[in-house]
This record gives sequence, C-alpha cells and structure tokens, in this order.
Amino acid sequence: SCDANAKCAATCAAFVNGIKAFDVMGADIMMLPVLKFSYYSLLNEAKKSLLKTLLQYSDGIALQQLAKKAKISAPLLSYHIHGTQKVDGLKQLGLVEIEEQNGKSVIQINMLGKLLMKAH
Repeated sequence: SCDANAKCAATCAAFVNGIKAFDVMGADIMMLPVLKFSYYSLLNEAKKSLLKTLLQYSDGIALQQLAKKAKISAPLLSYHIHGTQKVDGLKQLGLVEIEEQNGKSVIQINMLGKLLMKAH
C-alpha cells in the first residue's frame, strides 16, 4: 500500500517527465493524462524564489507579509501568484493554496510545490 505522499510524488514525476501513469479506484483502472511540459520551464526566478520563501512557512503566510519578505510590491506578488490570461501563476500551476483566515488571504505551498522545489 502506498501513502498519499508517495502517490503524489510518483504522479508528479510521471507528469513532469511525460510518462504514462494510472490510478486504481476500486476495481477500475483510470489512465491519467500525460503532460508534455516541464514545470521548471514555467517557473521564472521570481516564482522559484517565492516558493523557496513559502517552504519556510509550513502553516502559510499572509500575502501582505509575503510581499514584505520577498521585497516586492503587492501587484507584482499578485501577478506571480495569480498570473494573467497568458501567463500562469503559482496558483494556476497547482503549486500553492490560498485561503481566507481571519479576514486575511493566507498562501501556503502545497505538496506538489514542495516536491518540485526539493527536486530542483
């Protein structure tokens, strides 16, 4: 039996490297889509730097605090996190989660983001 972290790591490795992967749900076998791109080519240095900073905050960090830590403006931080119609942000890439806590937006690196940064 495989734990959730191992499943996530194996699936991510397959996606990032364009390898066919499948999942078993009960008695059904489901082929997962093959993604033929590299996350690394989609991450500029600013996005990588933000992910490295987020690794230091396992419980997440308020967006305002992250902007101060990263020494960038709030609009630029929003660009890197949310992206645009033409450029995917960290959220669209599935590398971070954002939720409201006590009236503040808190961002946290997720398992895929952690695995990607540790492998890089």
